[in-house]
This record gives sequence, structure tokens and C-alpha cells, in this order.
Amino acid sequence: MSGQTVRIVGAGLAAIAALALVVAAVLLFVRSDDTAPIRIIAPEVTETPEAAVPDVKVQISGEVMFPGVYRVDTNDRVIDAVVAAGGLSQDADISGVNLSRRVQDEAHYHIPATDEQPPISQSQRRESTSVEAGLINLNTASAKDLEVLPGIGPSLAAAIVSYRNDNGPFDSVDGVDKVPGIGARTLDAIRSLVTVSGSP
Repeated sequence: MSGQTVRIVGAGLAAIAALALVVAAVLLFVRSDDTAPIRIIAPEVTETPEAAVPDVKVQISGEVMFPGVYRVDTNDRVIDAVVAAGGLSQDADISGVNLSRRVQDEAHYHIPATDEQPPISQSQRRESTSVEAGLINLNTASAKDLEVLPGIGPSLAAAIVSYRNDNGPFDSVDGVDKVPGIGARTLDAIRSLVTVSGSP
């Protein structure tokens, strides 16, 4: 083999070796890239301010362990407010109390005792003062109440109420004859059916 041939063969082997190194490097790079760990970057969590919770306070009185004013949630029921007040006492009567009712801010919830009389409503109070022993009180009766009297229609009933508001309460039953439109005959017809007792 001549020297020129040896050089050509040596150059070919060197080229093959170089090509093998390049191929090996590429394969190593691809393989190392495939097996490289993946880094996951989670998005930053920004804290959102909590919505303002309404300040709901209610008063609990009566037959609970600790009567007072308590802060409750907006969706709470009366029973939750009772629990906040320590629960019911042994004398509590809840037969007339709606414990499932939703609470309202600034409300007052009363738990009565078993022997406690229910409070008189405004309508009951007006009725008791305008009608006494079957008699209609001229000083407290409404115009509608006065219309049931004989000879007293809507216009005269309104006149009695108007006169009373302008001049004060009647001192006596006979004083109603000062109301325009009421004469002696009308007064005689209603005298036994009305009163002014107990009036201011």
C-alpha cells in the first residue's frame, strides 16, 4: 500500500470517527433533554379581601340563661340567638315563639315564662280603652267605633273626633252636644251607650 493510499484511508477513518462523535453527542443531548426534570411554576395566589360581614346584633330577654345583646350571623334563626344566650331556662314557654324565624338586626326577642301573660298589643289596648263594660268611650273611641251609635253616621263620628282633638276630652257625656250637628235628640239616643270615664 502506497503512502498516498494510507493517507486517504487515515483521513476516511478520522472523518468516520468525527462523525461518530457528532452523532453520539446529538443522541446524548436529545436523551438528556427528554429526561430533564420539568419545572412547574405555580401562579402566585393573591389574597382577595374578605367581604365585609354585616354587624347583626339582637337582644334576647326573658327565660334564657344569660339575657343580653348578642352578635349573630345574618342567616341565623331565633333558636341560634337563644343558644348564644345560653339556651332556654326550665321555666321557658316556647309554645308561642317561632324559633325558626330568621333574626333581624336590632330586633328584640323575648322568651316568656310558662305563667307569663302575653303583652297587650296596641290594637287590644285601644279596644280596651275605647269600650268599657259595653260602653263606648267618647274620649278614646275612633270614628269607626262611634259610627255604631244610633244617629251617628260617618260625618258626625268624624265631627266628634275632630272636636275632641281641637278642644280636648269631654268632661261629661252631655258635653258631646257641643259638637255641631248633635242635638238633644241624638244625645238622648246615645246617652246610655257612651261614657267618658277613665279618660285623660
